[in-house]
Amino acid sequence: MNERIALIGFVNTEEILADTIKQQTPSVQVDGYEVLPNEAFGRIVDNRYRLYGVNDKGEFGFHHLDELQRLRNVGYAAINLGPIPAAMIVEDKLFEIGNDYVGPRRAELTYELDKSLITEIFPERTGVLPPTCILENESPDKISETIDRLGGEVVFKFVGEYPQYYQDSETRRVRMIGEFTSSDELLQFVTNSIDASGKAVLQKRIHGQQFSYTAVVDGNEGLFRLGENICYKHRNDEETGPFCDGTGALAISNTLPGLLSTEEIEHIELQMVRPYVAYLEENLGRNPKTFLNLDLIKSEDGKIYLLEVNNREPGGHTMANLLSGLDTPLIDVLQGAQEGRLREIEARFKEGASVVVSAYPENFPMPFDDERNRPRIEIPKLQPKDKVRMYTGWVDVEEDNGDLVVVRPRLSPTMLFVDHSPTVEEAANNVYERIRQVVPKGFDYRKDIGRKV
Repeated sequence: MNERIALIGFVNTEEILADTIKQQTPSVQVDGYEVLPNEAFGRIVDNRYRLYGVNDKGEFGFHHLDELQRLRNVGYAAINLGPIPAAMIVEDKLFEIGNDYVGPRRAELTYELDKSLITEIFPERTGVLPPTCILENESPDKISETIDRLGGEVVFKFVGEYPQYYQDSETRRVRMIGEFTSSDELLQFVTNSIDASGKAVLQKRIHGQQFSYTAVVDGNEGLFRLGENICYKHRNDEETGPFCDGTGALAISNTLPGLLSTEEIEHIELQMVRPYVAYLEENLGRNPKTFLNLDLIKSEDGKIYLLEVNNREPGGHTMANLLSGLDTPLIDVLQGAQEGRLREIEARFKEGASVVVSAYPENFPMPFDDERNRPRIEIPKLQPKDKVRMYTGWVDVEEDNGDLVVVRPRLSPTMLFVDHSPTVEEAANNVYERIRQVVPKGFDYRKDIGRKV
């Protein structure tokens, strides 16, 4: 096996992937290709290659994409392409040099970014999605009629270029009806979505337990299930407050015993994952080779509904949660996906529980309103011997003082902690003890993750 692997991206998921590989198989060399500056990612890899830079006119941009030529010359065991912006920027260059990779294609991402297209794959007769309506008319009467038809409790999904209309987190493109402060604000949200794309999605809110299912597919109908977890999406305890980029996660032996049976997990694969992959292959001419992260909910009456499919690596909370419980070497999974032979890779998971909690500044999930408001944070460096792993995401490093590093975050979710222990209680206690030791004044975090299971 070629013991070199390439990670292309810039967010904390790449940092977590690199750390997991280095813990599991220290002999593997991990090369990081940064699409945007991220010192935390750059420091954890063995070799760092920057795809961005400033040209002779002083303009910042992606002026070093030729660095990707190295991918073909080295012949990596696997190449993992990370978040959506990375795929948008480097896909053409990867095609140009003839390199395949594990990760999304732009055409596949369309089915994630356009929240209405999932209804083409799973129409109402399948019963896979909650009752859903696609609005193309923003008249107040039509909106009210649709809300009433869906039972009053409705989730609104913005379709189109959300950042052209709103300056907050992309996660805010999905909002519950109770998050709007007035009917005028609700109407404006729907109007903006229709203006951006010609449509807005309204979906009946299902009451129950939300969870995620994550797998890797290999472009050859092979699938490696990483497991199921709860990824907490609200800012405050008891799943209250606004939707955000995530606040923590929980898994027990990489699944959710007591919530999901073996038959229900098989149902998700057979009735949701397989039809989704088959649809993309039929309509795009390519069997996907990427991570798939499904957001689901088990209703109070026991039915499992699909909320959406993310056609790329999951975020840091889910990735830290599931990889901390993965016993199969991650490099085997990525190489198996790269080579289209995931059927040969045995899925092995550790016994025990994984708890993830993140800490964030007070403005979360809103972005920093001014460059000068980005906090300056002193963080102890992650050491190989540390049981509780800590990741710092997309940050700039201002100082490096031995065991401490001083950073300024580029996004508000800044510090992510994960522990895998024999019990949920022990994992949560370890994480919260570490948080008390290192989280600076002015940062907040959920206090209930892993406390109620």
